[in-house]
Amino acid sequence: MNDRIEKRIELKASVARVWRALTDYREFGEWFRVKLDGPFVPGQVSRGQITYPGYEHLKWEAVV
Repeated sequence: MNDRIEKRIELKASVARVWRALTDYREFGEWFRVKLDGPFVPGQVSRGQITYPGYEHLKWEAVV
């Protein structure tokens, strides 16, 4: 069974800016519209609340 979702997009941002958005939970939340409960910890579950209008009732969860 495949438990991954993959998508490719081209961003008009520097590699450093993208890396910051993927590694800092606050910046990640701004880019992907989710309020995370705390910093990312490798191997642990990260949880939060979707903030995208119309989807605020959804929880967000991922293994880092």
